[in-house]
Amino acid sequence: MGRSADASADSTSMSPTDGVEASIRFRPSDATKLYRIDAFAAARPDLYRQSVILAGLLGYLFVCVIFILLLGSIILLIARPRIGTLFVGGFMLYSAVGTFRLLRAASPNAPGGGIEVTPDSAPMLLSHVARIGDACGIRIHSVRLTGQMNASIRRYRPRFGWKRRYALRIGLPFMFALGTDEIEAVTAHEVGHYVGRHSNSTELVQRLCYCWAALASHRPGILRIWPVSTLFAAYARWFGLYSLALLRNHEFEADRISVNIVGAEVAGNSLKRASIQYSRFEDAWETIWDEAGAGATPPPSPYRRLASAFPGENARDRSVLDRELGRSEDVTEFHPSLARRLAALGGSRDLPPPPERTAASDLLGEALETCIDRLDEDWHVTFETQWWEQAAHYREAGARLAVLNEQIDAGTASPQDLLERASLIEVIEGPEAGANTYSDLLERYPDTHGAAFGIGALLLEQKDDAGINVLLDVSDKAPEARASALRHIIDYLVAEGRWKEADRYDRLLRGKQIKRD
Repeated sequence: MGRSADASADSTSMSPTDGVEASIRFRPSDATKLYRIDAFAAARPDLYRQSVILAGLLGYLFVCVIFILLLGSIILLIARPRIGTLFVGGFMLYSAVGTFRLLRAASPNAPGGGIEVTPDSAPMLLSHVARIGDACGIRIHSVRLTGQMNASIRRYRPRFGWKRRYALRIGLPFMFALGTDEIEAVTAHEVGHYVGRHSNSTELVQRLCYCWAALASHRPGILRIWPVSTLFAAYARWFGLYSLALLRNHEFEADRISVNIVGAEVAGNSLKRASIQYSRFEDAWETIWDEAGAGATPPPSPYRRLASAFPGENARDRSVLDRELGRSEDVTEFHPSLARRLAALGGSRDLPPPPERTAASDLLGEALETCIDRLDEDWHVTFETQWWEQAAHYREAGARLAVLNEQIDAGTASPQDLLERASLIEVIEGPEAGANTYSDLLERYPDTHGAAFGIGALLLEQKDDAGINVLLDVSDKAPEARASALRHIIDYLVAEGRWKEADRYDRLLRGKQIKRD
């Protein structure tokens, strides 16, 4: 039971990788290609950087060819007008205008959403950001607070004028979670994306990914016609995959800018604390959303509840940090692994000392309460309906469970009823209670493959690889459950960043034989 933290995040945030994210739907088979690209990027970084830019410009060439063909066709149709050809000409004109409008819309504009920070509301925060911008040689024109556990910066052009501007977005939960010096490291890292030697390629790759993602998604007019649509969608996806390693490499350069501003120790501590506190962030949102299942009313101030999850030390911090440090490099991620980033900084793997004061209290001062109230208000507008829907879902599940319990007491429950009861207990009472119920059912009815499936799925949910063999046994004994069992395994391995293993089971799902462990 519970709700992901993502459900309560501000969806309007934007970062240099969002365009890539929008244009890629990763497949397990992508892993092999991405490892090859990553190796090439490591061996020949300058050549790889140049090849990414050239690859992106190929898309413009493709669009230019389409425009030339469209304009040529329109001119020909005007010169030789006929009733039928006028319709074709109108369609081509629509295609040209639609493509042009999408390309304009895909270019980054002035950021919106969040809470705009003004000199009157939070002068300390603006002074903090300006000082870092000055140290890096750029001016930050806009600072906004969001409900996310992250920070991002974007370069954009105003609606009127050509001078570049910079917009910084900082999540208020991030400021609750980190100390002032650590937020300074984070801000310097974000600004570093636009002062390193990769600044121009960052902007170009970002813009290209926006464009190709928008065109591949909406495909006006002629871009919907095969084979043009197929070719362009394939190109957009290929470019997104090919540019990932470049964006990951940029993170190292931005980290070095951060070190120049705050030092290696603070920069390393900010990375470690962000990893630790993100786990608390997710747990806090899950606890809040669990209350919907218990029938409680929406919390009047979810962000004040969230703020209370971060201060002090926690017994789980060491295990959370060890887990993050133990993660292998995931070539589908837009950031390098924590271990690699710390190694590049020369940082230790020790727990960072807890900050005496949070960045939120130091930099926002009296404006903090107002900012929390604004984010709470936005949360209620966005999620309160969803809260009551989730509460209704749990009430219905509880009513159904009561009916099934009555059937069990009367001795009329079938094995399928018992399986449904186990799944409802998992939803209402949690994974541990669900696993015990599934085990009892399986002991009573050994051929109840649904119970075994439930146990396997719960093991994977608890990050236990034993669930893989359980689900594979289910797929062997119940062919009708084979596809669902393999998808659970693939999703689990993908979530853990184990793409090569996921590819093995993806091939099995597609009918290819693999060797069982």
